[in-house]
Parts: sequence; structure tokens; C-alpha cells
Amino acid sequence: ADAAAQLIRDLPNLYGNYCGSRPGELLHLVETAGAEKIIFGSDFGAAGWRLLPERIDNVTEAGLNAADLDLVLYANAARRLHLVDRPLPSCPADQSSTREGGAALAR
Repeated sequence: ADAAAQLIRDLPNLYGNYCGSRPGELLHLVETAGAEKIIFGSDFGAAGWRLLPERIDNVTEAGLNAADLDLVLYANAARRLHLVDRPLPSCPADQSSTREGGAALAR
């Protein structure tokens, strides 16, 4: 993991993906590569989604400060996906409820 963390740190176009069971590994990645280079993500199959709450708990329990936690769980992915410049379209269900006079969900 140390060589990977150093590569993530040193290569501008390389980012690390974390969804592990050891919070200490995330802390090491952030300390070595920087929180702005680590993104929470998974490759769970259809049945693996049940592990997601545990994996998110591992991230929140890793000892990161609030700013680094925000980067890892949201801001880095949002930046890489250009969600500020190109927000995802609203869900069709949200649009239909608004057209029918219903209130759309708050975002």
C-alpha cells in the first residue's frame, strides 16, 4: 500500500479508490497522498451493497478531520465528475410530481 500511496501522490492524474475494511489504511493513504487524491468507491456486485454501511463506517472512523472526510466521501468525486459545472438531471419521478402540483424533493 505504501508504493501505491506514493504513486497516487506523485502522479497528477492518478487517484486512489478506497472502500476497505481497515480504517488505518485510509488514514495512511490520506497522510501520504493527500485527501484531495482519495475517493470513496466500491466495486460491489448486486449482492455486495449490504457491505456499504460498514465500509462507510470504516471511513468515518478512520480519524480524518471534517474537511478531509468531505473530500473523500463527496467533493473529490464531484470535482472529477464535474457535477458543479454539469449537475445530474432531476429524476423523472421528481419532475412528474412537480408537474402535477406536488412538491419536489428538497436537495
